[in-house]
Amino acid sequence: MSEDKADEIATDLTSRMQDAFNSDNKSNEEGVPALKKLLMLEEVTGYLRKQLISEKFIQIGGCSIIGHWLEPLPDGTYPN
Repeated sequence: MSEDKADEIATDLTSRMQDAFNSDNKSNEEGVPALKKLLMLEEVTGYLRKQLISEKFIQIGGCSIIGHWLEPLPDGTYPN
């Protein structure tokens, strides 16, 4: 895999992870199940097992998004 392709995948992944975080917070505030992060988890772990993608992910600040994923939801409960 080329570095450009890995960079593209990592950038797209971080964007979609941020969207899932925002969606789950909104769902929690509305009192409906917050499942976006849970549904994405297998995909995220699959990509991050690939060294080049995980390096790009770290370089663009992906660790902060993982931190957001682990934060309590707006009602104080922890994510699935």
